[in-house]
Amino acid sequence: MAKLLTSEELKFIQRKPIESELSLQNIQLFYEEHLMNKTFEFELDEPSQPIINLIFEEDNLCHLIGFQHIFEAEQNATDYQGYLGYKKIKECELTMNTFKEPRIKAKYKENRERILYFPFLYQLIKNPTVILFSPEKLKTKISTEFIFYNSLNNRYLHLGLDKHEGTNSYFPRTFFVRKNTDFIDNQTPVKVLQILETV
Repeated sequence: MAKLLTSEELKFIQRKPIESELSLQNIQLFYEEHLMNKTFEFELDEPSQPIINLIFEEDNLCHLIGFQHIFEAEQNATDYQGYLGYKKIKECELTMNTFKEPRIKAKYKENRERILYFPFLYQLIKNPTVILFSPEKLKTKISTEFIFYNSLNNRYLHLGLDKHEGTNSYFPRTFFVRKNTDFIDNQTPVKVLQILETV
C-alpha cells in the first residue's frame, strides 16, 4: 500500500495521486491548513469587478469534492453536505473506505477525479487563468461569475467563484475536472494583475 501524502505534500504535489495515497482526513487537513482562514485577493483588469476576495469555509469542502453527487441517493443526503459533511470527515465517520460500499461505489467512480485532483486547488489559485463566465454561451446548468482554470495531465481543472450577496467577498461555488475546453472556449478572458494571500 502506498504511503499517505501529508498536507504539506498535497500543497506542492506535481502528479495526480493514486487513491491509496489519499485519505479524506488528509484532504480535510490540507484544506484547513492551506485554504481556510485566509483571504486570497485577486486584482483583475476587469472594470466591473477589479478585486476578488476569495474565502474558503468549512461549508464549501464537501460540495467542492462532489459529495452532493456521490451521496445524492442517500435518505439522509444532507448529512453529507456543508458543515455536517465536513464534521463527518474530521471525526473519521467518512473515509476513503466509505466509497467502496456497494450503494455508492458507482457514484464515487463517476466523481473520483474531483477528489484525486482536489490537492491541486492551492496551486490553481496561486497561478490561475481567469475567465468571466457566461453560461448561456455553453447552455449549462453551472452558473458562476468567474472560472479559474489550468491544465494538468491532459485534464482541465476548473474552480467557479461567486460573490456572497451584499458583500465584496467571493466563495468557491464549484470545482470540476474536464478532458475538453468546453467551459473555456468563447468565454471572456480576464488578466490577473496581482495575487495576495493574507491570514
